[in-house]
Amino acid sequence: KILYVWFDAPIGYLSATMEWAEAQGDPDAWKTWWQDPESRLVHFIGKDNIAFHAVVFPSMLLGQGDSWGGNGFVLPWAIPANEFYNLQGRKFSTSKGWHLDSTAFFETYSTDAARFHLLMTLPETADSEFTWEGFQATNNSLLADKLGNFASRVLKFAAKSFEGKAPSSEGGLDSHPSLAEADAALEEIGVRIENFEFRAAAQALMKGCDALNTFFDDQAPWKLTKGDASDRALCGEVVERCLAYLELLSRRMSPFCPDSAASLRTMLGEAAAGSGKDWGPESHGQPPARAAAGAILGEAGVLFRKIENDAIQEEISRLEDAVS
Repeated sequence: KILYVWFDAPIGYLSATMEWAEAQGDPDAWKTWWQDPESRLVHFIGKDNIAFHAVVFPSMLLGQGDSWGGNGFVLPWAIPANEFYNLQGRKFSTSKGWHLDSTAFFETYSTDAARFHLLMTLPETADSEFTWEGFQATNNSLLADKLGNFASRVLKFAAKSFEGKAPSSEGGLDSHPSLAEADAALEEIGVRIENFEFRAAAQALMKGCDALNTFFDDQAPWKLTKGDASDRALCGEVVERCLAYLELLSRRMSPFCPDSAASLRTMLGEAAAGSGKDWGPESHGQPPARAAAGAILGEAGVLFRKIENDAIQEEISRLEDAVS
């Protein structure tokens, strides 16, 4: 019987945890991860390794029984397996030059944009690929135009029309259909992540951005500022809701784009209280809490810079030249 290296390799997960525990000065700390019944062991793998993680490694753990000073080992709780991910129509190959230089890539492009594009193109149910054109579209059309532009428009309008402070609000727009749509989409993110549906989670974030952009456009606060007292009061309601949703958005986007989420919270200034780490679905589809009236806002900036066509063509040419 020939045993592949994968018979031995999975035990490295356990021994690496033991090595970490030793380095922490607590040699038994590994048991919290591997022998506590409350632990959940999740294996993120490729489809070609399903058998080793679903059969071989669990069998090895079961075979140990209650040895190693505990009550047996926890078994894999979930095994999310992805299909294959290719590059520009071909398989990745470092030996043939068909790959991305990570050092050069991240010296030029946003890590958040790259992370989000990988999530949007994950091979969860079928093989997929990274293309430079697709990466540009994700960065420009989704992150810059939908998410970043919404934040910029709201914050710049608040700076111009409300002296850079959050206006007061009585809650008259809480039940607006577009905001209800945003609530549902942003709530969906946590549910999708819990089910390891990362592609759908990223798509839900974009659905939320679409709904918020629709709300801002439909309400047209720039027109309300020219009206009577009731129009100006409604303008304040619109801006307050947008600021509150930007704060919620900064938390919902943090698992995908952590650096940009932190930048957005800086732009929100006093309207973004706390660390922003409580990103989860605690609102249960309800409107976010009000932005505190008079909260001083930060300065609007660019969350995602657009990538020009020339830069993309240069990257494609560089890739093709490497294998010519």
